[in-house]
Amino acid sequence: MRTMRHLLLIGCAAAACHHGPRIQPAPDPVAELARARAQFHRGDFGKALVSFRRLSYELGPTDPELAEVKYDLAECSFQTGDRVQAAHDFRQVADQFPASPYAPLALLRAGDANLRLWRKPELDPSYGESALAIYQELAGRYPGTDAAARAQVHVQQLREWFAQKDYKNGLFYFRRRAFDSAISTSRTSSPTTRGRRASPTPCCAWWTPTARSGTRTS
Repeated sequence: MRTMRHLLLIGCAAAACHHGPRIQPAPDPVAELARARAQFHRGDFGKALVSFRRLSYELGPTDPELAEVKYDLAECSFQTGDRVQAAHDFRQVADQFPASPYAPLALLRAGDANLRLWRKPELDPSYGESALAIYQELAGRYPGTDAAARAQVHVQQLREWFAQKDYKNGLFYFRRRAFDSAISTSRTSSPTTRGRRASPTPCCAWWTPTARSGTRTS
């Protein structure tokens, strides 16, 4: 009995060695890219994000599809609500593939992501300033492109928001009789991002010599 059991064990071991471990087929980037594109175009951005991220590691730096993959990966982050990651990834596409047709689009979307992060003029304008700087960079690096033309609509919106913010800040100081701060607020602007916009109602128009003494003019 012991001899039979020993022979059975040897036979099982030999059979296992004969078949060997199952080898997983190598990933097919072409099929994976087709699947990711299909997920993206039907709006399944969560699954597409996973697929594009996997492809971003599988493709080599010289593969022509890499710019598309990284752009779509950033777009998936944007569409799923991760605007900070999207802004970073779009920026990388523009910097890593400056000659690609995706580069101007990536700058446009990087600006869009920052614009979305600045949800309203009352909030800290840092994201808005970043968005405006990126749109201006887009106009300088890729003039005449459709992306640069589309960015100008957002530039106008940003300048209006900056004007509203300055107006409200100036009004805040004016109502607290901090007239010097109100005037300074209306005149202060960044030379690179905010220097060419017009305020709807200049704060300095509220100030007169009589206002400093406590009398408001009509």
